[in-house]
Amino acid sequence: MKTRDIDFDTWLKRWPRVFKQSQHVTVIGPTGCGKTTLVTELVEPRANVATLGVKFRDETMEKLVTKRGYKRVFDWNKKGSATRVALWPKASDLDTLMDEHRKVFKPCINDIYKVGAWCLWLDEMRYMSEHLGMKKSLTLMYIAARSNNISLVGNTQRPAWVPLEAYSQAGHLIMFRTGDERDLLRIGSLNGANPRDVANAVANLPDKHTFVHIDLSDPQVMNITKQPKPK
Repeated sequence: MKTRDIDFDTWLKRWPRVFKQSQHVTVIGPTGCGKTTLVTELVEPRANVATLGVKFRDETMEKLVTKRGYKRVFDWNKKGSATRVALWPKASDLDTLMDEHRKVFKPCINDIYKVGAWCLWLDEMRYMSEHLGMKKSLTLMYIAARSNNISLVGNTQRPAWVPLEAYSQAGHLIMFRTGDERDLLRIGSLNGANPRDVANAVANLPDKHTFVHIDLSDPQVMNITKQPKPK
């Protein structure tokens, strides 16, 4: 398996050419490595982007609204003609938090599936899959969304926490450093990538901001890139 070191700016300039609408992207890495910061850049090439906010206070979501032109809505049907949407409900009561998120997120996912041509950014995949009980819906989206020209971009800390389809159906896998053998074996054995090479590369990344990118159209090549530290 060929390994290619690329500086971040060069890699990011290439990204719009390799990330096609209807492809899915899965980003894996521990807290603090810069997953969300990276995904903010990854979704930029897509014309229509919806992100689902689950935290009461979220600096990333705030920046999307104030600096990236996203329209914050509490109800998907209120988005109007916006093409950058932050669906971010005001859910501050722990007793009703999950019910509110289910009520708001499910219509969004169903509508995106019907109309197509959106990029859906799933920033808290484990929470949506396990705690909100949306694993079945997300699994179906990963399997069927490409036929309606939909891209899913999701990030998570652990591969075991989200539907397997987030990896088996992905067009791009991006992995930050981890030494957990179960994680390495799971993500390294998918879509034709050599599991031993991927496991060694991910486990031996030099720091927490360096990541491996595998474009599954050519799974025998690994790009290794260091992302600048979040400001």
